[in-house]
Amino acid sequence: MIQNAGRTEEPSSDDTINFVRLLKKYREDHLFVEYDKSKKGGIDTVFYSSLRMKETYLRNNDILFINKRLAANRFGKSLVLFLTVSSTGRSNVVAVALIEQEDHKYFKKIAEQFV
Repeated sequence: MIQNAGRTEEPSSDDTINFVRLLKKYREDHLFVEYDKSKKGGIDTVFYSSLRMKETYLRNNDILFINKRLAANRFGKSLVLFLTVSSTGRSNVVAVALIEQEDHKYFKKIAEQFV
C-alpha cells in the first residue's frame, strides 16, 4: 500500500519490476525473489545481500542480529535487516529482506538465503 495525498494505493506491477531490476543491477550480488502468484506482478519474498555486505559479514561474523521493526514500506511487506557488529561497535547491515508475513515459513526462507 502506498500513501499518496491521503489515498492508499497498491504498488503497480511496474513498481515491482523496477524494484527487482534495480536489485539485479550488480551480478555479483545475491538476490532471491519469489513472486505472489495470486497478484499480477506482486512480490512475496525478496532477499538481497551485496558483495560488500557479504565481505562485511565475513569480517564481523561473531554477532548477527535480525531487526524486523521497520515494517512500513510501499510494498506493504515487513522489512527484515540482518545486522552484525564490528570490532569498533558499529552496526553493519549484511542483508535485507522483504517478507509477506512474519511467520516461520518466511523467516525460514530468508534464513536459507543468508546461509
